[in-house]
Amino acid sequence: MVKRKHILPLIILLLASTSLAGNMEKTNITLQMEEEVEVGEYVIEYYQASHVDNEQRLKIGYDTGTTLQVLENLRGENLFEMEGETLNVSEEIGIKINELGNSRDGLYIDLNVRSEEDVLSSAQMELDTPSSINVGQGEDTTIPIKLSNNGLTNQTFQLNASESDTVQTVFRNDGFTVSEVFVEAGETETVDADISISQQAEPETRIMEFQAENISSLTETVNIEVDGAERHESMNLNIGDRFIRAEPGETIATSLRVRNNGEVTLNNVEIDIEGPEDWEPDMQPEGVDTIGPFESENIDIDIDLPANADIGDEFVEISATSDEYTPEEAEEVRINVTEESNMSIVGLALMAFSLIMLLAVYRKFGRR
Repeated sequence: MVKRKHILPLIILLLASTSLAGNMEKTNITLQMEEEVEVGEYVIEYYQASHVDNEQRLKIGYDTGTTLQVLENLRGENLFEMEGETLNVSEEIGIKINELGNSRDGLYIDLNVRSEEDVLSSAQMELDTPSSINVGQGEDTTIPIKLSNNGLTNQTFQLNASESDTVQTVFRNDGFTVSEVFVEAGETETVDADISISQQAEPETRIMEFQAENISSLTETVNIEVDGAERHESMNLNIGDRFIRAEPGETIATSLRVRNNGEVTLNNVEIDIEGPEDWEPDMQPEGVDTIGPFESENIDIDIDLPANADIGDEFVEISATSDEYTPEEAEEVRINVTEESNMSIVGLALMAFSLIMLLAVYRKFGRR
């Protein structure tokens, strides 16, 4: 015979608490024929063996997880003889048979269950999410939490979550912000945990703990991988002079501006100058510790040309590196090395010749 299973009885009435061997509660249960109810790990079933055999039966068992261990099994006259009596099923639960009767809904049995609080008030919490989730800095995520009241008493759960200065949680139920949620016996409620990760949160793995407190104390955890937000990195080099004319033995001077065009601070910025052999560059400063986003630093560059520098065009490459970013291409400066001009000597010779001629003219004609 296939039996109907009803997790909740049709009538559940919470009576006053009593104390036997600890903190006990009483609950009235009315079962119609072919119904059963779970009280913690205990299963109470009221049924008939068959349609031919109208013998009423009451079976009380304990669910071990793999099998149902039968603790009491009353039938027929034995069941009716126990009307008004209490079955001491175990140390943590006792069941009194109040009445066996018949109504327009059919046969029924009225029971009084006396048990410890945690047996009558069992509940479960389930996070409807993977055990580990990824959330970026400055982002939000929502974790649905299912609270199932598997007991026989209504419960109001106080909601809490582990938080910090950079991680905040708000609980919502039916569109409202809540700090507690009411769950009727045998029912399930879903609460959304809205989690906000601050932009300043460190990229790391955080263990978030959620608690629902009442007669039942429930705890679940989830790993949140805080990912660093993707930020733009960029560096730009600006050369003061891209073409310089100089003679062998001279010192040429120019400047370099290093600009951070990105959103990430650049650390340990170093400048490198590549030029012809024996050319001696000098920089002030030689490097920069940090350049903040959208900030700039100026570098003064002097290059000493040797006296025997080759005549013609030479090229100097200037590049920069940092811990965070390195431009793909170096900047190039063209140096035009020219021969020493003899025009100054010729000029001096002409000046000397002109002076001599003036003196000669003065001596010849000046005394007349």
